[in-house]
Amino acid sequence: MLNIKPDMRIYSLILVLFLFIGTVVAQDFSFGFKAGLNFSTIEGPSEMDSNGSSLEEVDFSRGFQFGPIFNLKFTDVFGVRAELLYSQKGADYSYNGQSFWIFYPEVGDPFYHTGGNRNTKLFITNSYIDLPITAVVRWKRLEVSAGISAAILLTSKALGEVTYTGPNIDPFTIALEYNYAKDEPTTDPGPDPMVKSVTGQTMLIPNQVGAYYGSFGRDDKLYNAFDFGLNAGMAVYLSKGLFLGVRMNYGLMDVTREVQDFNTTFLTEDNKFITKNDEDKNVSIQASLGFSF
Repeated sequence: MLNIKPDMRIYSLILVLFLFIGTVVAQDFSFGFKAGLNFSTIEGPSEMDSNGSSLEEVDFSRGFQFGPIFNLKFTDVFGVRAELLYSQKGADYSYNGQSFWIFYPEVGDPFYHTGGNRNTKLFITNSYIDLPITAVVRWKRLEVSAGISAAILLTSKALGEVTYTGPNIDPFTIALEYNYAKDEPTTDPGPDPMVKSVTGQTMLIPNQVGAYYGSFGRDDKLYNAFDFGLNAGMAVYLSKGLFLGVRMNYGLMDVTREVQDFNTTFLTEDNKFITKNDEDKNVSIQASLGFSF
């Protein structure tokens, strides 16, 4: 598996040099702006039940992107472009199937319930500063481009709900309001929790939880702060400067940290979390309208 971990200082130096060269040869340097929609998902292996059936679905989510573009033209056909974009990526995630739940009594140790069913729907939005640098070839009204892209994570949030059912347990539903960058590990059920009897014990079940409820002091955040990938696209110029473009970006780095990426289906025999040593990558298709001076 390809493992690329670029030094952000090198990438920043490349961008600074690009802008410096463009300033020196000002007659071949131009500015512009673009904005549009992102259709994004997080690609990775699915969790399986004991029969080998997939329990997860990860669909494309919708977001937006906008920002300035910087063009350096070498010939009438060939040039280089840098962009500085605010870009929303993420996924519409669902899990439905075999799972477990950890209940916290008013007094005493946690109770681990296995053999239940978890139905989760989660809408994930990760906002990045994207820094694409592409080689551009233009012939008349048609333009094609390809290059690299670095991304710095600004915010990481998700909204949804989870419903848990199981033997001898009344079903319950909890609202999910995640801020992956700021939430802290906790087992606090919060204000006005649901009170249910499980195996004769009184359990407190929260009405709403953050990203790391029940993660037992693991301080790492789920999403990595940096991403790096490849991109390729094409554009059609409607006039001398106005264009419609589409581009695909494929991430090369794992965007999740293993220590917080838990298996939802099973616990170990001694009721410990199982972390997933897999790779989850950003994939997005961007459609944009832009102009270049």
